[in-house]
Amino acid sequence: MHDRDRLFQRRGRTPRRRNSYGAALNRREGADCQHGQSAPNPIARKHKSITPKLSIFARLPVPGKVKTRLIPALGEEGAARLYARLLAMTVEAARESDVDFELRVTGGAPELFKRIYGKDVSVCEQGEGDLGERMARVEAPALIIGSDCPAMSPELLNAAAGALDDRDVVLGPATDGGYYLIGFNRAVPFLFEDMEWSTPKVFTETLSRLADRRIGPAILPELADIDTGEDLARWPELQ
Repeated sequence: MHDRDRLFQRRGRTPRRRNSYGAALNRREGADCQHGQSAPNPIARKHKSITPKLSIFARLPVPGKVKTRLIPALGEEGAARLYARLLAMTVEAARESDVDFELRVTGGAPELFKRIYGKDVSVCEQGEGDLGERMARVEAPALIIGSDCPAMSPELLNAAAGALDDRDVVLGPATDGGYYLIGFNRAVPFLFEDMEWSTPKVFTETLSRLADRRIGPAILPELADIDTGEDLARWPELQ
């Protein structure tokens, strides 16, 4: 059974409530112990209701420019088609959630994305710089995701948004050592500076930086991205 099937059934689901995230969100104590972190604060901070905006980081699905690690298995055209499908699935999940969203794009003019994903979709450019610099431009309160996690679901996005009512930061760890989602209700530039992106240490380094500042993040279930042929083998329906 795939991650999507185990965690969040996307068909036949019950009505959603934004703050009903107990089943999706790990208890803080368990998450902290699981990742080797002591709870920085014995009492979770209670915020006023937070309404974050979701930023989906995306590229124009041009052959040879996206999912390059999948080109040996799928070819340039196949890798681009897969990326376009994953991005469409991500946009669908965002539409079905209770979270307002936008596309933060690179590799093509915003109007091109609107033609593909709908004129009603808010689109803005990521800007220059490395991934950290581009993520740091997103204003709080916010959720940030990519477009290569096929298990992304409306329920998960609602859970992440609800978590920010109690925590300053929410993280969704990826099986490759990174994270597929980060959310924050205040500026956290220290999480994006001098980070070795696309390495297995991103998630643990992020936890370490938060612990240094006594910030206890909410932790979502671990999910898998699709970056390589081995990752894709777990999702035969996408091949």
